[in-house]
Amino acid sequence: MNPSLLPPHNPDAERATLGCLLINPESWYDIRPIITTPTDFYIHRHQWVWEVIQELTKTGQPVDLLTVSDALERTGKLEEAGGSAWLTSLITDVPTSLNAVGYARIVHQDAERRSMLNLANEIAQSVCEGRAADDLRSLIRTHLDERTMSNGFVRLSNLLSNLYDQIEAAEANPREVWGLPIGFPKFDKATGGFEKGSLIWLAGEPGIGKTWSLTQSALKMGEVEPGVLISMEMKNESIARRALSGVSGIRIKSMKSGLGLPNDWRSRFDTAAAQLSDLDIFIDDANYTTEQLWATLKSQKRERNIGWFAVDYAMLFTDQAENDNVRTEIISRNLKLMCKEMDLVGVVLQSVTKSGMDGSANTASQKSSMRGSGQQVHDADNILFLTPFTQLSEKDDIIREADKKRMVTLHTKKGRELETLPVCHLVRRNDSPFFDEFDHELYAQKRLNGVPERLETHFTKS
Repeated sequence: MNPSLLPPHNPDAERATLGCLLINPESWYDIRPIITTPTDFYIHRHQWVWEVIQELTKTGQPVDLLTVSDALERTGKLEEAGGSAWLTSLITDVPTSLNAVGYARIVHQDAERRSMLNLANEIAQSVCEGRAADDLRSLIRTHLDERTMSNGFVRLSNLLSNLYDQIEAAEANPREVWGLPIGFPKFDKATGGFEKGSLIWLAGEPGIGKTWSLTQSALKMGEVEPGVLISMEMKNESIARRALSGVSGIRIKSMKSGLGLPNDWRSRFDTAAAQLSDLDIFIDDANYTTEQLWATLKSQKRERNIGWFAVDYAMLFTDQAENDNVRTEIISRNLKLMCKEMDLVGVVLQSVTKSGMDGSANTASQKSSMRGSGQQVHDADNILFLTPFTQLSEKDDIIREADKKRMVTLHTKKGRELETLPVCHLVRRNDSPFFDEFDHELYAQKRLNGVPERLETHFTKS
């Protein structure tokens, strides 16, 4: 057939796109928003390679010549595609792997042209068949709506209709916390809770209490929806021990040594274990790349309908890159895509830079003090910092120095759609390493009534 009579397509751009993916699998996340379906490729064997790469990525497997070749062979398509030599040529013939997005756009534009050509042919045939003009207009609208949906675009009027339904449902069931709460009542009311699709960074210096706060938040979110808590820093048993200590008030040191156990530790254990056992929280201490986590969360979403995930902590992901900045950029981008595409709340711990640790509490709570790439700030829906006690207002003047040592300050430095960015003091419970919100009025009242120096409750109980 005369090449000029073939539908629009560019074999070189299709080959180059696939070659870039084989050279640098991370370019998948740049290309995927552009090429939305295998049929964007005109040549069938290119569609097969795309489908294989897509499946390998979804299941967290590495993408390279060997894995793609093996997958094609198992489906009986390798030889039909051209064999291992043809697959290797996809890499060797790539002009430059830096232009993956440009090649993908050429492929997608040709797919758009083929779609329009198909529509034109269908219209021409319908006209010849004598179909009414209204039917033809409907055919065009349907085609455009389908292409719009496949490209991720949604008609504004449809969104407004959905928003009306949401507002009407909210009116019928008004509530101050509509997202997932993390267990600090005033904070949860100020934020409305964390919304699905959101990525939340919780940052702070070592030893400030990030892991305790993450565990506590996970337990609270687990009261509302199933979720997964992943710690690449501690073993599963250590995570469970922390949860038990936080709920029961039995110190971890006493659990391990047998010394200093409260007389009622058995009843405390039974009560806490019953509370924790009711939660649909699934714990894993394996090491992950973000691609492997993506596959795991997808499986958990399908099997257990999880609504959130929590990770301790970001720098322990085993994604590879030339430096920390690039690595955290990849990690951050992938975490954001996971939250958005699977409609999950993601709470991830991050450390701060040396200046964030050495400076004042105010310096430590700046977005620029987060370790790694600034891309994290752009990807985040919420950024929270835990710092040592920070003076917030004159109301803090009544707090004794001894009590300040038991307190940290939770700063909100970014919050999409938040009217205000809440800041609050948290205080460690007397009988537990978990935190509660500090209550100035209750604290002042107890001081006035001469409560002994070690206050039992001067916080808002969650």
